[in-house]
Amino acid sequence: MVKTKNTEGNDQSTAPKNNKVNYDHWRGLVKIRRINELSTFEHIPAYKLRHEFTNYDELIYLPEVRTLDALERDREVAIIKYVCTSQVLQRRTGILKDKASKLSDTIRTLEADANAFQKIILKLQSLIFSKDKKINDLEQHNKVLTTQNEILQLKIEEHTATNELQTELDRLKKELERANKRKAELAKNNQSLGGRVAHTERYKRQRDEAKAQLQHLQDQVTSLIWEMQQLRQENDRLSQRLLNMEQAE
Repeated sequence: MVKTKNTEGNDQSTAPKNNKVNYDHWRGLVKIRRINELSTFEHIPAYKLRHEFTNYDELIYLPEVRTLDALERDREVAIIKYVCTSQVLQRRTGILKDKASKLSDTIRTLEADANAFQKIILKLQSLIFSKDKKINDLEQHNKVLTTQNEILQLKIEEHTATNELQTELDRLKKELERANKRKAELAKNNQSLGGRVAHTERYKRQRDEAKAQLQHLQDQVTSLIWEMQQLRQENDRLSQRLLNMEQAE
């Protein structure tokens, strides 16, 4: 016979070492209740497990226990307390181990997912950086093309201006040739007319007109030369700007 406490608390019942058949009898009658609530990780005292999660209170009031004399009844109650407490603790331990194992599996899965997502994030960041670099390169290339286009446009305009200037010079040259020819004809006519005053006046007027046309031609040539110089200076500035941009890249 093993002594046991009758008070409830943080008691640890000690199982008697004899009468294994009696232990097996009560162990077979123990019922575990509220199994879902046993999975909590919060601490549950042994007495609470015994009273609230087993049929301990029903077993100790069975007729086969109540009809025993006091000493035998205390012995049977001690056995019932032990088997109820041990079985509910074993069940709770198994449930918590299973739950911990599942949580560990879940954590490993989440960690694997997190690592996979991290790799995806790094790849996306790399792609974004690559896209940004490509966009920047395209913008720089576009600036270079724009500058080259401006320079080409200036060259075209300069070429056009040169052609126009040459055309204008050719036209004025022809006019000057016609004026000189007319002058020679007038001089010849003047000689043949014996120096008539009226003819002389007309000749002077035509001469003055020819001089005025020549001066106008010279003014136009001077203006066109100045414009060409301005275009060349602008072309030089744009060429230097393009060179600086290419060196910066």
